[in-house]
Amino acid sequence: MELSDRVKYKKSLADLTDQLNRSVSSSSTDIVIALSRKGPRLLEFLKRNFHLKPMNVVTEHALPFLFDKINNDKENKYRLFIVDDAIYFGSSILGLKEEIDIYISAYGLNNRVEIVGIYSCIKDKESMDFSSIPVYSTSDIRTGYGHFFVKNVMKDLQSLGKSLEGDILAFLPGQGEIMKCEELLRSALSSTEIYPLYGNLTPEKQRLAIA
Repeated sequence: MELSDRVKYKKSLADLTDQLNRSVSSSSTDIVIALSRKGPRLLEFLKRNFHLKPMNVVTEHALPFLFDKINNDKENKYRLFIVDDAIYFGSSILGLKEEIDIYISAYGLNNRVEIVGIYSCIKDKESMDFSSIPVYSTSDIRTGYGHFFVKNVMKDLQSLGKSLEGDILAFLPGQGEIMKCEELLRSALSSTEIYPLYGNLTPEKQRLAIA
């Protein structure tokens, strides 16, 4: 019997919690790297609602400080766990993995730092591969489930009482791409203010984008 989207959503959160609880064992040398901005909030939500145990969590912005600390600690080996809410294309996680690899190489930490795995609630079947690093995620999802997942995870994260509001600035190659992106965003985010900016817009509309 196929699970409903709601049941599958809750199960993906429980499965992620279980995987992390079983994988992360040390509070000092096991480091969870949660992609900002949803990653840390997702872990907080799992801690409050799914009994995720306490973990040492940083975001990708702390990598310079993290590797400086690891480099100065000559006695211990470290294990890294990459966490995101979902993997659709995989470019963000691949970029983070490559950045971590650069730090490991630059500091000569190949024998003391290991990326244990990549953890997320769901993974699109068409997303990219991450070579030899295992991925712990649910990939048995229907076409279009991603939209349902995003809507529900945002609702759950907002229940934490922390605003997810803010501005996003996106750069695209030309007017055609901007118009297509605007169309997609307006269809998916009907309550969000979206202001395109390109040369053929009227001065009034251009002012709205940069106000």
